[in-house]
Amino acid sequence: MPHRDAGDPESIFIYMRKNILYVEINIPAGKVFDFTLNPENTPLWVDSILHEEIDTPIPQLGTHYRNQSMGGQWNEYEVTEFTPEKTFTFTQLDSSYRVRYDFDSLLGGVTKLTYTEWMEEGDLELPFDLLPLEKLKNLIESQVQG
Repeated sequence: MPHRDAGDPESIFIYMRKNILYVEINIPAGKVFDFTLNPENTPLWVDSILHEEIDTPIPQLGTHYRNQSMGGQWNEYEVTEFTPEKTFTFTQLDSSYRVRYDFDSLLGGVTKLTYTEWMEEGDLELPFDLLPLEKLKNLIESQVQG
């Protein structure tokens, strides 16, 4: 629900529990899936992430991801859902935050990436907007051949 700060009648704060975004990428789903899961690529398209690492040689169900924000804070996630070339879900270990990536193959080798983030309890603090997904689209289309 929108909330106006009593100190600033022009400011509006939106409280949300779930955020769904999508982007179409002109690369086949399997390649987008692999690129998105690679921890070395995350800082290239998520500006708030300085570094990301995983605890297994390749991402799979149960893999733990750790990422460091530009401010130095570390967050840890577990892969709690994993279907190759189709979907994966990260669950943040110290909160009720979840994020799911769905990869749908469209005609002509195009992928529809749906990004869904939500809180099991409470509201999203800093929900994604389309800018990181647009950056991902531009990056992967310039680096990966279909």
